[in-house]
Amino acid sequence: VHIPIVSSYPERRQHSPKDAPYWEVTNDRTLTDLFTRHGVRLVLQGHMHENERQTVGGVEYVESISMSGSWWKSGEGFERGVDGSPRGYRIVSVDGAGVTHRYRPSCESFVDHQGEFYSLKDPIPAGEATPFVFNCYDAPNGSTAEARIDGGPWQAMPAFAAKSLPTPDLTMPHHFRLVTDTRALKPGRHTIEARVRWPDGTIVTESKAFAIAGA
Repeated sequence: VHIPIVSSYPERRQHSPKDAPYWEVTNDRTLTDLFTRHGVRLVLQGHMHENERQTVGGVEYVESISMSGSWWKSGEGFERGVDGSPRGYRIVSVDGAGVTHRYRPSCESFVDHQGEFYSLKDPIPAGEATPFVFNCYDAPNGSTAEARIDGGPWQAMPAFAAKSLPTPDLTMPHHFRLVTDTRALKPGRHTIEARVRWPDGTIVTESKAFAIAGA
């Protein structure tokens, strides 16, 4: 389907006018009840230019950015969806009664990462409360995350209500943030690693090099 049957997009968007029914199917409850009763396994959805995965009544509802990110804001070059993820496509595999799928970014670079840390290109100052924000491109709702620096102890990285750049009144899904004390880190190169656990037990790990600025 194009317009989502199940989506938290209207709830996450601060500006959600009553005359905007095109953001979700209006008789969604009727459909979710029917799909549960008839054993539907997977519903693929679009329209919102973001990735979001939810399970209702044993049926997984999956929105995908697909080949279109946010062309109205991105301009030429690397294009992202409104959830900050690179545009791409979803690969679905069916084997008898088994259905699996994964999101494959990105159309421009073909870099097959499952997520990324933001704003670590330039050296950052050490501080008592240094934030690290991680976008796990296709993490289902309800996922949990943790992070560690230089192979140290894992620290909880709670879900974070990050705002979308192309759509400033929208809170993006599948973002996590670690706020930690980095004053003990020496100036120079370090590595931060994220580990995201999905509700089905899948674990996604990604790491990123960053630098602590000198005095």
